[in-house]
Amino acid sequence: MNNLFSAMLHKAAHDTKGAVHLAFWFIKLVQAGFLIGAAGVGFVAYWAFLTLGHAVGPSGAALLLGLVLMGCSAVGMGLLVRGSRPAKVVPPAPPTEQPDDEPATSPENLPALIAFTAAFVLARYMADRK
Repeated sequence: MNNLFSAMLHKAAHDTKGAVHLAFWFIKLVQAGFLIGAAGVGFVAYWAFLTLGHAVGPSGAALLLGLVLMGCSAVGMGLLVRGSRPAKVVPPAPPTEQPDDEPATSPENLPALIAFTAAFVLARYMADRK
């Protein structure tokens, strides 16, 4: 019995180690993707600043670009807050009283009745032994 428990514990530890290793690499890939995306956004923002700088001047470009980035941030935060709200729980309708179509002794319920009776008798027999 002890060897069986030890083998099961060893298998669970091995499976858990594999799952943690896989999750670690998944997290690292997500972080790398985030950093690459952030660098891309930085380069696009710099390109927009240079382009707008020629049209409206450096201070106007900085103001316009700052407002656009703050607007994008506000939209992202709004979506995050909206998505994090718990869903409304609709209580289930109360059950309606309907007459039982099949009595417990019908032929369709016979296997379930036999299994329940056997389990009941076996439980009573085992309780008397202890």
